[in-house]
Amino acid sequence: MDVTGCHIDSRASAHPPVIEKILGWCQQAEQGLSQTYYRDHDSIVSGVQLGVLELWRFDGGRAWMVTREESGDLVVCCFQGEGLREYAPHIFAAARRSGFRGIRFFTNRPGLARILSAYGFQPEQTVYRCEVNENEWNEQ
Repeated sequence: MDVTGCHIDSRASAHPPVIEKILGWCQQAEQGLSQTYYRDHDSIVSGVQLGVLELWRFDGGRAWMVTREESGDLVVCCFQGEGLREYAPHIFAAARRSGFRGIRFFTNRPGLARILSAYGFQPEQTVYRCEVNENEWNEQ
């Protein structure tokens, strides 16, 4: 455990940039990802705690990322912080080394979408969501 209260996997990369796999959820992650998880906060925290999702810290908290594996792809569930342009080649290299076929990146931020398009990311789907409130629905 380091001084921030995060449990660090010591096998993670030690070369610049410093990318650390964090074991479990911690207060620093809570703050570092506060603008990304929206309604999914509890499932993201639970997923990290259960090991279904992986939590990554870049350069001591300059950026944070939560990932999972799905259908042969590395799925970036959320990313917050500075330096995505700098970190992207390292994320690509790690995905390649781990045998992933592709990377999927979830975002609803237009600026992030522009950065990702520079690396060949293309939109694959659009998600629509609404609140279910029985007073607003007319059953037909």
